[in-house]
Amino acid sequence: MRRNYANFAEIMAYYLTIDQGNTCVKVDIWDGNSDKIVASRTFDTLQVSDLKMLCNGHKPSASIYCTVSERDRIIIESLASLTPHAVEMSVDMPMPVRIAYTTPRTLGLDRVAAAIGAYSLCKANRDILVIDIGTAITYDIVSADGIYRGGNIAPGVDMRLRALNHFTARLPLVTIDDTTDVPQWGTDTVSALRAGALEGVVGEILHYRNNAGAGAHIVVTGGQAPLILRHLPFQPITHPHLVSLGLYTILRYNFEQ
Repeated sequence: MRRNYANFAEIMAYYLTIDQGNTCVKVDIWDGNSDKIVASRTFDTLQVSDLKMLCNGHKPSASIYCTVSERDRIIIESLASLTPHAVEMSVDMPMPVRIAYTTPRTLGLDRVAAAIGAYSLCKANRDILVIDIGTAITYDIVSADGIYRGGNIAPGVDMRLRALNHFTARLPLVTIDDTTDVPQWGTDTVSALRAGALEGVVGEILHYRNNAGAGAHIVVTGGQAPLILRHLPFQPITHPHLVSLGLYTILRYNFEQ
């Protein structure tokens, strides 16, 4: 059941979002008046002391916690004392996007949050293809009428490079980041591996863009998005905090309706 606070919008100043991913924890504080992030930190491991320090400058009135890994019980319990209203994201809570997924409880909550963030960002007059480029790459479709239709999951760039090293006898393990100069065609084994992984992702994105239809919004986010964006032959909509925007949108939707 959606919580109802008659004067919640009037007393609300700041919102705290926690996105616990596969490799790090992202914590943002949003200004409820400007809809802008006023404080942002990324942690390898989040401690209660980190939260307290971040909240000192901006006292959040509500918080939302989302994880794709194991629930951090200590962090969840600490939110109840740090913010007057604390919620843990689930597919059962009211959302501005309807989930049309056969097994919603197996759907990554970060994918749901990113989809809602994109829907909020685009104001929903067309279908939206949401591409989150991280450890894995997810491709999700939200229809113009606000229905999450589903999506696909593919290996990220680093995962492809690690797999090539792991499942072959002689291919080396190489790394890549957004400062790496990657040729279109490799001229040695290292550059061939990098170009193969990167060009594979670029081609994959173009394939999904084509499947989404000519009129669809394309929204890109994720830790490895900067690496891929400079190689795309088109300019998508980008947002570095798309999951956080989705969590912020969900939080306001639950407390202000």
